[in-house]
Amino acid sequence: AIAHLSVFNATPLERTLAVRLGIPLYGCDPALIDWGAKSGSRDAFREAGVRMPDGVERLRDTRDVVGALAAIKARNPSLARAVVKLDHGFSGEGNAVFSYAGCPEEDAERWIAAHLPLNLSIEARDLGWERYSAKLAEQGGIVEAWITGDGLRSPSVQMRITPLGDLEFISTHDQILGGPSGQIFQACTFPADRAYARRIQALALRVGEVLRAKGVLGRF
Repeated sequence: AIAHLSVFNATPLERTLAVRLGIPLYGCDPALIDWGAKSGSRDAFREAGVRMPDGVERLRDTRDVVGALAAIKARNPSLARAVVKLDHGFSGEGNAVFSYAGCPEEDAERWIAAHLPLNLSIEARDLGWERYSAKLAEQGGIVEAWITGDGLRSPSVQMRITPLGDLEFISTHDQILGGPSGQIFQACTFPADRAYARRIQALALRVGEVLRAKGVLGRF
């Protein structure tokens, strides 16, 4: 019989199962999972030449977060908020918004360190500061400047890399977000707005070419 294993997430367990069954696994090698995380995604965007918010990736703990928050504030003194994201957060629930309200121009890093637990609004309602900081130390994360403006949208593209190395579009869509600060995925509308659907497809294709060169396979 001809068969293959198709899974939502390919972890070492799925890889082991495929090997023991003696059939191919249609999914990304778990060794490449970082390219699907927040830090790896910023690396892929940068390599593809795709614009993204000012930020810092590969943060290991709260000390790194403090330094990153201070760095992007120094680059943009008028910045009012920034978002902290767990590297492997899902549907926006690993995000937390930091407010710079009251942050002084001098010695900002010391102020941020003192106010981080107080000024950080965690998106997931059941995740307190202690658990959030523990998850940050466990999986790492990023900090990005908070984007503001009228009529903000959250467009998205889904693609796949086939076993033959072909890049295929699955869909475009506009995400419908909710939650305390509007970052948790709730639903979406297909396809994305015609005003920019082709543009985001072109950008996604550039990212897909980077991921394919790294050996990534399957949906993203």
